[in-house]
This record gives sequence, C-alpha cells and structure tokens, in this order.
Amino acid sequence: GIVRWIGFEQATVFYTREARYSGKTHFPLFGKGPVAELIRGITSFSAAPLYVAFVMGMFVSMLSFLGIIYVLIGMLLDLNVPGWTGIMISTLFLGGMILMTNGFLGLYIARIYNQVKNRPLYIIKDKIGID
Repeated sequence: GIVRWIGFEQATVFYTREARYSGKTHFPLFGKGPVAELIRGITSFSAAPLYVAFVMGMFVSMLSFLGIIYVLIGMLLDLNVPGWTGIMISTLFLGGMILMTNGFLGLYIARIYNQVKNRPLYIIKDKIGID
C-alpha cells in the first residue's frame, strides 16, 4: 500500500514460471500468515472496516427498535412470559448501541492514528525554479 500511496511509477513484469522441480509447497494458503497479511493490508491504509462496523451498528440499532416494537406488542397481547419483555428490550437496545459505539470509537481512534503517523499530504517529485 505504501508504494501506491507515494505515487511512484509502476510497471508489470510478466514471466512464465517453470514447474516445481521437486517436493511440495510449504506455504499454507489459508493458514495464519496469509490471513494476518490480508487483515494487515486491509486495515493499514483504510478505515473502511470501521465504517462497516459503524453502519452495521446503526442497522442493528434500527432492527432492534423493530424488535422492541414486536416485543411490546407481544406483551400487550399477553403472549410473553413475565420478565421476558424487559430482558429482550434491554438486550436488543444495548446490543445495537454497543455495536454503533464501537464503530464510532474505532473511527475516532483511526483519525488519531492517522494524525500521529504525520504523513505528508503531498510528496513532491520534482522541484522547478526553487533554489
């Protein structure tokens, strides 16, 4: 990600790989290493996963309000076990709010992290007319 961010010119080098001479690969395609690199690559230069968490929290909060309405209707129609309504309302509401708050705090911390990295806004390739 850092090479693309800097803006250096890039070129693709095509080659034909010869077949393996002997043995088997020891590189685990779905092991710990590649998955860790995938997560590091996604999270190093983007706050997109944090936005996803925030939006999911908002979505779950909206769904929890629908669930609360459903639970209250069940209580009014005397379909619920006593005490179940209060537990469900608090669980649904707090679950959605916790997800949304975690996403919001994550975005806030990501902005702090980007500020602390102190990367320049621009990288100058050439200086023209400056002594």
